[in-house]
Amino acid sequence: MASPFTPTFISSSGAATTTAAPSSTNPLTHPKTKPDFARLLTKVRVKPGYTPYDSLLGPEYAKMIPQRVVQAFMKDKFEFGQVPDWVPPLEVR
Repeated sequence: MASPFTPTFISSSGAATTTAAPSSTNPLTHPKTKPDFARLLTKVRVKPGYTPYDSLLGPEYAKMIPQRVVQAFMKDKFEFGQVPDWVPPLEVR
């Protein structure tokens, strides 16, 4: 007897079958291409003040956080293990 949790598929002939679904590769864990973030940034722009949380940072927030953190946010890529735990200043978004 089949488990009640086994998925049922309808074949092209209309007959129901309880065989497992064909295995497929998850595109999130096995991507065929790398994401093109540079191209994405040309289409998507940050809108300052879009969220109410932006105003909570204060006008001098970039001067309050360590300079190394600001420099890390200004780079195109983060170094492995060097992603800041700080909120990015509005000036570098």
